[in-house]
Amino acid sequence: MLLELISSLTLLEEEYILNIAQTSSKLYKKFYIPKKNGKLRAIYHPSKELKGIQRVIHNELLQKLPTHPASAAYKQGCSIKKHAEQHKKCKYLLRLDFKNFFESISEIDIRCFARKNLIGVIKGWSEEDTKLLVELATFKGGLTIGSITSPLLSDALCYQLDVALFSLSHVLGVTYTRYADDLYFSTNHRNILKNIPSNVDSIIKKLEYPNRLEINHSKTNHSSKKNRMMVTGLTLTNDFNVSIGRSKKREIRSKIYKWSELNKDDKLHLSGYLSYIKSVEPSFINTLCGKYGATIIQNIITFNSKKDTNLKS
Repeated sequence: MLLELISSLTLLEEEYILNIAQTSSKLYKKFYIPKKNGKLRAIYHPSKELKGIQRVIHNELLQKLPTHPASAAYKQGCSIKKHAEQHKKCKYLLRLDFKNFFESISEIDIRCFARKNLIGVIKGWSEEDTKLLVELATFKGGLTIGSITSPLLSDALCYQLDVALFSLSHVLGVTYTRYADDLYFSTNHRNILKNIPSNVDSIIKKLEYPNRLEINHSKTNHSSKKNRMMVTGLTLTNDFNVSIGRSKKREIRSKIYKWSELNKDDKLHLSGYLSYIKSVEPSFINTLCGKYGATIIQNIITFNSKKDTNLKS
């Protein structure tokens, strides 16, 4: 079923697709990006051929699998701002983080998920389809950052996790959301969140799949309105709004002031970030226009598009 679907949509021969599947772990390019702690994170990017096949799996299969409403990433209509807004009216916040989230989800988890959610549910799905899915969507036996299929596949496999954590939170009167590997819990009641980490540990140990998830307790963070509350990089303000935060605003003002002195990469970064701010905190863009002039701010925002136009000409 899956093989025929991929072949019909890519016009690739079935034998060629099977060969790609059998050698898929050799079809990734490794590179590194810096982490916040200064260390490097390895990213494995699929080859053009594998990426095209994964795109079909993403669009024709994974987008159609159910995900829990508490999962706030990867889905159409979701955004970092919308996610943060779910917690903005609460006084207390807890953030938990999974260790090596994608890598913790193994091909065994995918096979277990498929037996319960694909075979007998999707017409014509068989064990051979599961085998092909595993080969095309995993790297050396697990999910990996960089693969197109990893985000939505992880979301589908974490459905039961989200159900359990949502139920726990609902009983306690707590708001729960998950943004990829970050878990957020918020409430207006003091001390309610202190036992959440141990409860989460108990829940993930009982999961049938994924069964290797583990909380990185060194990154567990409790915060309140008395100090800075952050959700996926955005600040929850004391007046119950979402903001990029004062320190980030100071940094942006400084870079705008020194715009002519910035190198090309810094200009591109600032241009992209101002475009992002337009969707998160448009009032700050208005403030910048008032301070530096609308023409200057518009020129900075459109710097990226000007670069793209020059490349095409």
